[in-house]
Amino acid sequence: MVEPRLDTALLDSLVEMGGEDLRAQLLADLQNCETALKALCFSDQQIVPGAMSGAAQVLHTLRGLAMTIGATALVRNCMQAEELGSAVGRETLVQSLVTVVQECASVCAYLEYRPDRDA
Repeated sequence: MVEPRLDTALLDSLVEMGGEDLRAQLLADLQNCETALKALCFSDQQIVPGAMSGAAQVLHTLRGLAMTIGATALVRNCMQAEELGSAVGRETLVQSLVTVVQECASVCAYLEYRPDRDA
């Protein structure tokens, strides 16, 4: 059985309980993490130990948020990127971060445009 990428029923129930304020906060939190990871991916600078710990912190935060909202693919991608850490070259790490950013963007798009939204 294939694991769903996003548990939309869980996410929708959270948003229904928390209303528009919660939806907006979840979206903002996801977008902040996405922006921080993009900055690391597209930076011309080498990822130095301090920057990697910044990436690890963002990945940890994003993973926790993804677990809360049922974004299983995003959780998995964050865990894989966290496990790579600084043990791999910049190209491999950036590829992993790009995968996280893409999945995060997908979850953001769902939250922003979810079909039954009462906006």
